[in-house]
Amino acid sequence: MIKSFIEYIFESKVNGVTIYYSKRLRDFLYTIEKISTDVEVARLASALRFSENSNQMSLDITLIDLTDRNDMVSFIQANRILRKFDDKDSKPSPDSFENFEDYLKFIGIIDTSNTLWKEQRGEVGIGKFTRKVFKDNNYPVVDSVLEKFVNFFKATFDFEYNLDQKMELVKGEDIRKWYLESNYSERKGQLGNSCMRYEKCQKYLDIYVKNPEVCSLLVMYSDQNKTKICGRALIWKTTDNIHVMDRIYTVNDYDIEVFRKYAVSKEFIDTSKAFKVKKIQLKKDQVYDYYPYMDNFYIYNYKEFFLTNDSDLWPSTGYYKLQNTDGTNSSDDTVWSDYHDEWIHREDAVYCRNVRDWVLSDEAIWLDYLGIHASPAEETVYSEWGDGSYYLDDVVHSEVMNDYIPSGEIISIFVNAYGDEDYIAKDFAKNALITVDIEGEEVKTLNKFVVVDPTTGKYHFVDEKIDGVKIQDVILGKISDIEVDKEKIKDFLINNDFKLSDSKFRDIVSMYRVWTNFSLSNSEFVHGVIKYLIYAYPDKDGQRNGLPRIPAGSFSYQSHQTFKNSMLNFDRELLDKLTDNKAELLEKNSHDTVYKLTCIVQSFIQDVLHDPEIYKMWYKWKNS
Repeated sequence: MIKSFIEYIFESKVNGVTIYYSKRLRDFLYTIEKISTDVEVARLASALRFSENSNQMSLDITLIDLTDRNDMVSFIQANRILRKFDDKDSKPSPDSFENFEDYLKFIGIIDTSNTLWKEQRGEVGIGKFTRKVFKDNNYPVVDSVLEKFVNFFKATFDFEYNLDQKMELVKGEDIRKWYLESNYSERKGQLGNSCMRYEKCQKYLDIYVKNPEVCSLLVMYSDQNKTKICGRALIWKTTDNIHVMDRIYTVNDYDIEVFRKYAVSKEFIDTSKAFKVKKIQLKKDQVYDYYPYMDNFYIYNYKEFFLTNDSDLWPSTGYYKLQNTDGTNSSDDTVWSDYHDEWIHREDAVYCRNVRDWVLSDEAIWLDYLGIHASPAEETVYSEWGDGSYYLDDVVHSEVMNDYIPSGEIISIFVNAYGDEDYIAKDFAKNALITVDIEGEEVKTLNKFVVVDPTTGKYHFVDEKIDGVKIQDVILGKISDIEVDKEKIKDFLINNDFKLSDSKFRDIVSMYRVWTNFSLSNSEFVHGVIKYLIYAYPDKDGQRNGLPRIPAGSFSYQSHQTFKNSMLNFDRELLDKLTDNKAELLEKNSHDTVYKLTCIVQSFIQDVLHDPEIYKMWYKWKNS
């Protein structure tokens, strides 16, 4: 019987090689995982992504990549790679690899320009490929879930790689809509910092809205639903019928290149490159009460009603300079700025008394605690805790809080048994600090720096030694006769509640900057999360691997993700039970958030495990 095409292309003399993806396919799967609101689709995308370079998943094909079609991926048969490996003329020499898998790994991860990524390749539908990955490794895929995944894959591909779907030119009142920050996907990057993003600025935009013949707005949607944008740029039509793309504002810097690519396809002039003086004729006899801050065509002739980028025309009679952020225009009232080394309009400037200089108000730094502006040339820092900028001499850096704290609002704490100190905001003192005895002296510290002896309830710094023996080993010696019964610990967590101090929890959450997508006021759910994270808390082996001892932000995205998956999959049944089958609320949080939540539960271990015998079992389990 003649084999089907799908059987033929998957035929191979090599069985069970490691799967490798191209970077763009790997990133594409992560995009699906991140943006899909369907949990089943997101999980399947995640599982497919983690099948790469896994010692538990293999196929007779590998080096998988996207194609130019929305429903196909390309691959190469493993036996073709084997033939190249056996070919002594291959470069790099096969002699430099101990075995075929090492050679394949080199091509899959490092040598991504290898011809095997481009030549002698087959193509297969994403649905058939996904089914094969899991079927060949004895993991069934539900047809309905696979169908949803394939549809979302195709829709995301069309959106990501078809700029005419991702981007749109809008006019009139739609310009006002997409300038408003509530319609941004995120408030970060140049878009999130735009001075015209506020509700109060909506009335400044009439000059754009009321001139649809010459002014459009190019927007980039953040997802297929087109309810939010992640970038925008004004498009002007000049008097010589040339379209010019104004400054680009995006959430992510890399999307700026997407705008430029789109501009090239539409033959727009890009203002980021050198271009001649242009003139934009607006509707005549149109009076504007307010004006926006404009980046390039900011010289306005209010008598002849045109905009231009010819800055030499201002200041002079009949022209306004439209670069104020308060809706006003500038006449010819200017002041000299040493910082900017030029004359600037008085209405755009503020005086920085410490350096006796005028600075553009957009660039001056407001010091609310002093009620003055500082020049960008002065040494200032931003304090998350103080919610404002400060002179560097007026703050102290806190390693624990990873923030600058005003000098008058700090207290010192010990961070180890050797007497090293750090600082935290003193408002945390009441609920977050604990007392530790060091050679008869009581000192203050945080829970993260100590361990608790379950036999005495006494705190010890984690680096303390008694007669040269680590404190953890001393404690384990005291409870060596305790038998660990994990089921008993689990039953205790299920059947016993604990009292959570709202103020203590709130302060510790603030200290670690934990922002979740579920309400921290939902005490029953939060209680369940704390219980589960204590049960799933990494044991000594896990800590040797750097979790969760590493400070947040100092390890890779992959480490974050590995940690999150290991925690949430530690005992899924218990997680569902303790959270009343709402585990997806925790699951939807970022990898960093799950890490930080695990860190803060250290402060509640004794509250949760209030039975001494249960606490001893848990301690021995996690520290042996």
